[in-house]
Amino acid sequence: MMRYKLSLAIFSWLLMAAQVATYGNWIVDERSNEATGTRTMSSKAGEYVESEGFRTLKNYFGLRCDVKSNGKNLIFIFGVDEPVAEPGSDITIVVKVDGDPPINITGRTFSGSDTTGYARYLSLMHRDLLDRLKAGNRATVQVRSPVARVNYAVSLVGFTAANERILEMCRK
Repeated sequence: MMRYKLSLAIFSWLLMAAQVATYGNWIVDERSNEATGTRTMSSKAGEYVESEGFRTLKNYFGLRCDVKSNGKNLIFIFGVDEPVAEPGSDITIVVKVDGDPPINITGRTFSGSDTTGYARYLSLMHRDLLDRLKAGNRATVQVRSPVARVNYAVSLVGFTAANERILEMCRK
């Protein structure tokens, strides 16, 4: 049975095709899973940390588009280096671009994580945020819940180029 599970895991991994590109500080990752018929493209930028010869993205903010047979879904994504809420909990993402007023987005942590999460693209307010991110130089991000707050900055150099295909894929 163990051999079967390992073979299935390797097979699933082989089915997952991935492509990675960078635009300024933005990393774009595109994946297809033939087994589930899902295609995902995401972008993120944030604070990088050097540790033992590796450069790791610490606190990040970005976009992700999931395309499945039943539709498309565009979400804002975040990741922070310390727990912000229990997995599957409500959070608020506050994004301030350059000197513009901040925009609050309601979201959730992912069901298996207390440090990463998302907010669905739902309204004209989100369109305003996308326009600000495209025109801006720097975003200040705060991810907060009733029990924690994490603040960090994200360079917007490369944001438009990095997200052009993502927005086209989800038609936003």
